[in-house]
Amino acid sequence: MDSTIALGIKEEKEFTLKNWHLYLFVTILYLIVALVNDKFIMTRDVYQQLFSDKMEGYRIDDYYQLIKKFTFYAYLIIPVVTWLKITFIALLLQTPLMLKNIEVSFKETFRIAAIANLPLILRGVVKFTILIFTPRVEYTNDLLSSIPGSITNFISKANYSQVSYNFLSNINIYCFCRFAEVKKA
Repeated sequence: MDSTIALGIKEEKEFTLKNWHLYLFVTILYLIVALVNDKFIMTRDVYQQLFSDKMEGYRIDDYYQLIKKFTFYAYLIIPVVTWLKITFIALLLQTPLMLKNIEVSFKETFRIAAIANLPLILRGVVKFTILIFTPRVEYTNDLLSSIPGSITNFISKANYSQVSYNFLSNINIYCFCRFAEVKKA
């Protein structure tokens, strides 16, 4: 008897990163950055140091406990806010393309908007790294509100009004990274 053996060739499928994978990745990274910031940077001691000259000790404890209660809700809101932010940016990208009759699918603009959030996450990681290596006794409001890579790190705050200083803090290398990513697409 003649018997034949059929060998199955296992074809490997090419993995494509779907938009929901990218959204989930970005959301998890935002959650990790927020969790690390809350657990390791913004401790009770930091609140005590920042508010000791403005409040009594028991009020600082109450304030810290209130912040911790709201932090739980912030973790629940991060996925929704991330989705809204990515979707809004994708719609902003899609609108001029539609007006110019350039056909680009919403999936592609969503992917671009999701990838553009990665430099913002990197900014959070850089800020965490700077703060973790800074002694806690040197924490100030200016240090905690500074944005790594911002143009305001190179100028004097005294020379500008608060509104213009806040505007200038948004001009940073991460903004240029986002522009470069959008321009590449």
